[in-house]
Amino acid sequence: MIDPFSLLGAVAAAAQLSKYGLSFARKVIECPGDLRDAPREVHNLLVELEGFLEIAQSISTHICSSSHHNQLKALASACIDPAQSLQHTLRSLIATDTDTKIARLIKASLLRIKARKIEKTLIDIQRRQGNLQLQLTAGAFRFVSPDDTIDRACHADASQPSYTEGFLVDIPRNVNFIGRQSTVDAIDQVIRSTSALRRIALVGLAGIGKSQVALHVAYRTKEWRPNSAIFWVDASSELVFRLGFARIRPSAKNLSTVQSAVADSRTWLESSGSGNWVLILDALDLQHFGDIEALHKALPHTGQGTIIFTTRNQRTASELVEASNILSMNAMSRVDARSLLELHIGNRLDVAQEESTVSSLHCHPQAIVQAATYLRDRGISLNEYLHHLEPSVHSTFFDKLIQTAFAQWFKSVLTMVAGRNERYMQLVYCLAFLGEASVPWDLLSPIQVDDQSAEELGMLEAYSLITRTQGGECVLMSPMVREVVRRSTCLNGDFSSGLRLVFELLVKTYPKETYDRATLEKAKSYSNHVTSLWALFETLSQSYGQMLLSAALWEQLAYAMSRYLTTIGQYAAAMKYAQSAVSGSKEAYGNYSKRHSKCLCNMATLYQHLGQMAHAASSTQAILMQQTYLSTQPSVEAIAVYNEAALVLQLEGRYQEAEEYHLHAIAASELLWGTDHPETLDVVHNLGLCYFHQQRYEEALDVLQNVGHKMTAAHGPEHLKTFAALDSLADILQRVGRWDEALQIHTAVLSSREALLGLQHPDTMSSKANLAEDFRRRGDLSGAESLTREALEYYKDNLGREHPATMTCMGNLSILLRCQRRYEEAAEIGKDVVKLRRTKLGVEHPDTVLSMCDLSVIYQCNGRYCEALRVGTEALEIRRRNLHEDHPDRIASEKHVPQLQEDYDEWLMEQALV
Repeated sequence: MIDPFSLLGAVAAAAQLSKYGLSFARKVIECPGDLRDAPREVHNLLVELEGFLEIAQSISTHICSSSHHNQLKALASACIDPAQSLQHTLRSLIATDTDTKIARLIKASLLRIKARKIEKTLIDIQRRQGNLQLQLTAGAFRFVSPDDTIDRACHADASQPSYTEGFLVDIPRNVNFIGRQSTVDAIDQVIRSTSALRRIALVGLAGIGKSQVALHVAYRTKEWRPNSAIFWVDASSELVFRLGFARIRPSAKNLSTVQSAVADSRTWLESSGSGNWVLILDALDLQHFGDIEALHKALPHTGQGTIIFTTRNQRTASELVEASNILSMNAMSRVDARSLLELHIGNRLDVAQEESTVSSLHCHPQAIVQAATYLRDRGISLNEYLHHLEPSVHSTFFDKLIQTAFAQWFKSVLTMVAGRNERYMQLVYCLAFLGEASVPWDLLSPIQVDDQSAEELGMLEAYSLITRTQGGECVLMSPMVREVVRRSTCLNGDFSSGLRLVFELLVKTYPKETYDRATLEKAKSYSNHVTSLWALFETLSQSYGQMLLSAALWEQLAYAMSRYLTTIGQYAAAMKYAQSAVSGSKEAYGNYSKRHSKCLCNMATLYQHLGQMAHAASSTQAILMQQTYLSTQPSVEAIAVYNEAALVLQLEGRYQEAEEYHLHAIAASELLWGTDHPETLDVVHNLGLCYFHQQRYEEALDVLQNVGHKMTAAHGPEHLKTFAALDSLADILQRVGRWDEALQIHTAVLSSREALLGLQHPDTMSSKANLAEDFRRRGDLSGAESLTREALEYYKDNLGREHPATMTCMGNLSILLRCQRRYEEAAEIGKDVVKLRRTKLGVEHPDTVLSMCDLSVIYQCNGRYCEALRVGTEALEIRRRNLHEDHPDRIASEKHVPQLQEDYDEWLMEQALV
């Protein structure tokens, strides 16, 4: 059986060696070409190399015997010879400055060759450490016996700083630290605070710069406050933390009893004799602690000091630090990112190229440093590198950043995760393909099929693949991790399967219809991810074609997205998805399928909303072609076809034909669902509107009253279909003179729509226009005009002048101005409405004829009798051609035109007398 303490010691030693060794090796590789202008860099490298050698020699000399330790010991020993050779070369470079340029170039090349040998060995150490760490995170071993005496992985040499020197930080200073000034100042403010014990946490994903900020603060505090003691403790696991924390103990000569040393260190920090101190706990990960209480007990709770935590986990920070002292670290600013790139490349570059590079690397500091190393090592230009960064699906699909050590580390983590459980990788794929926004945890619910979900999420957090927002409702993956996952899946041939997995997930979870608050909020939280995924899918489809996914799959998501965008009034955006759904349904199911018919109906509805009546009519013809196929038995698709055809016919003014289709739809609905089912009520509601437009007000009132009550009972008061039914009921009440009831319902619907849909939504504006008409009929002309102009401005800006809703609102405004005797203004707007409707709807459309009648009344009131008679007579002739002799509109025109003739005759007589 493996000794858990021995295993923990091996992990700690490997972590220390690989962390500092790789940092050193990469700095050698980044060193300027001929070393002429880099004496300080060479000196810094030598200092860091000596620290690295101390660690390697300590492991080689003192490590205990076990199979894991022997492997590590052999690797550490393998580092010593090339490191000592490199040390000799660096010292010779410092000792002489008379080398020729060629000699310096040769030495620089030798340095890099030696550094690469060390780097290769250290990567092997890091890989072995990862395998050991995987066993620990799986819960196989925990540090559960702090009282036991344990063998240390590394003894504390006399050369290591002690507490008496007041500065226990083993990591050399980063002389190239850039940016993060606001974060550094915030930490400094906490350190300068006079409160008894201060705590602050830096939270962010791997490579974002948390440790670098903490290191910068440590050295700056040493300079600015020389009397303050500063301690750096690695907190990546419980054992490593205890070994580091025990070194703070003032009287410690050895660390044979860890618990006693830890307790003594805490006691000393809490004592008045410790003075002002700063304790930095780096890379804190509670996943590798047996119990958080153990950490709480180890840390001081009083004293004149500051504890700085760096961690990848927001929840860990929340356990230890007040919310106000948690600093989230994200990507660098673009200015700082460019400066970092310039520093590591060694010269100033083209601004546009720099911007493109740091943007492509998401302003991630570690990725920028790795990219600069890549550029300098291979001697390529930024233009060439940017070419590699292009997201082309050809060749390797993504850039060669996948070859950097940063990306290789994440790739190795992915390999370990994939080996544990397929569902781990499903979670990773989903988060990588879902875009940059945080992902609601409930979106991932189809993958969570048992109680292991929490464990899996913790596993991914432990490896810094994801983080969770405070409260845990959302999951976030860093941009660089997401890029590495996408690129790895492409290179492994898993890209299409990853894409398909995420499409399937969204098809399962995305709301099919959005009519109430819950589904609207859910769709809103998912929609950014649909948009991002769809953009990626379109990019890939241009090269691979849509065979990447089945049409049946992407059609479903396109349809659902179009329905949501229609609900929130974004008709143009919805049309793009609706057209994709039509194309997909035709490809997947055929031209005469029920699903294709449903998608055609959806597109026809959008054309109506957009006011594109010619396209709506064309879609209607395509829908009517489905009638024979769908009429064999009642179905959801057949009802949708009948209903959509009827609505388009209503818009075209063909009310009798529309009524027939409505009755077909109602009959099918009642057979399929029953009389009082919400879907049946929805179809009956449309029949009521058909009666309303034919001015069959009594029939319309009976139908709409019944629908309004039943819709409210079925859906509740806060549902979009309830709003629509009540709004129609209020309209008919207004026409039959029941103004108080109409006003009450219109006001309630407006309030509800504002709350659910927002102030800037077509349905909200429709309610305002309806309320304005209530005000006009009650004599409140000023209030009516204000609401009408607000609605009209919205319609013009968002739907355009030629949209039916805009033209109706303009017509209402002209009537309001006429009622206020502002005849010239009313006539100008009335003429615009007639002109627009003639062009858009046609001369003989009922709405065009109605606007002509309204204009003739304005002319009549303004004493322009000749024009009034001309326009009124034309309207009457059209109505005689198209309406039955007992139609209310035809009867109204036949009464009005004789009055216009009489007024005109009287005016002629007056003119003759004059």
